[in-house]
Amino acid sequence: MVDWYQRSCRHKALLETSKIENLRVSKSIFDAPLNYKLRGSMQEVLMSKTSRDASGDLEVLIGDKKQ
Repeated sequence: MVDWYQRSCRHKALLETSKIENLRVSKSIFDAPLNYKLRGSMQEVLMSKTSRDASGDLEVLIGDKKQ
């Protein structure tokens, strides 16, 4: 049983490279999708508005209090 467990949890991937080349990539590939919005703080990204409103002390802890 132990032998089966050890064998089943191992994965080996062998890769062979036959060619390496530089490619030009358009800057637009790295643009955020149109419906993404810039946020003012990490707190806005990590917490819902309801949670942010309910925990005013978190602003002090994170150091995100806007003045």
